[in-house]
Amino acid sequence: MIDALKDAGIDKIILQATGHQIASDRKEVAEYAFEQGYLFGIYDSYKSIHDPSTFGTEDSWETAQMPKALFESVRMKREDGSYYPEFNSIGGIANPKAIRSYYEKRINTNFEEVPYSYYFIDVDAFGEYYDDYSQNHPLTQQEYAAQLIDRLKW
Repeated sequence: MIDALKDAGIDKIILQATGHQIASDRKEVAEYAFEQGYLFGIYDSYKSIHDPSTFGTEDSWETAQMPKALFESVRMKREDGSYYPEFNSIGGIANPKAIRSYYEKRINTNFEEVPYSYYFIDVDAFGEYYDDYSQNHPLTQQEYAAQLIDRLKW
């Protein structure tokens, strides 16, 4: 595919895998893309978190699949004590401060496995902020926004 793009005269392009599991099996593609002057990276996101029982089904997607202990401990709560629903009312919203060590490890591991030239983190710059009323990891909307900005800077 990369050779076909070059042969077609396309000298600048961004190639993006839909998730780290897909790209981790294709380290040589990332290396070759970089040699040809292309950007190669992945899509990732840390807002949604899904129940591990949904992994591998149509009710989940790779970026929202995190360990069960995280699913049970980092979902954000509304003032009434219920969990915020996430995209398509599946799973919940992960508290960005509570999952910091997880996302740092996951991103670092992804870069160790594949020589990405960029990394796309979805929704952090979107501007949707929440209060977290969980007693284990309370967060105001302002703190939530600051955590997202900090993640993007990191």
